[in-house]
Amino acid sequence: MIDSGHSTGASNTSITKIKRRLREHTLKRIHDIANSGFEIQHVRRVDTTETVERLLWKEYHDEQHPFKRAQILMMILKAQSYVSAYYEATRDVVEKSDYFRRTYSNISRDTREEQDKGGTG
Repeated sequence: MIDSGHSTGASNTSITKIKRRLREHTLKRIHDIANSGFEIQHVRRVDTTETVERLLWKEYHDEQHPFKRAQILMMILKAQSYVSAYYEATRDVVEKSDYFRRTYSNISRDTREEQDKGGTG
């Protein structure tokens, strides 16, 4: 019970239910935020990191000084570790997410239906 000296008119059961609803709402909001912004931000970071790696390879091939080439190679290794981590995170999210499974299933079904329509046309 709340001991504030004022009557709230709410029982312990009501307060427990309210707290549970708030907790459920919070988890839903976290899930909604992850679903709405995560994919875009994640894809941008993968694309950016791959672009950096490609540009570093260009710099490596253009560079004549052996020490600078070695430094660029170290930067490439670091960029590759980021790309690898992004792909690992992507796989983990897709494997563990019902949302992604449902979405992928719908995309796959729609693609098959489009192919079937094109093939019979």
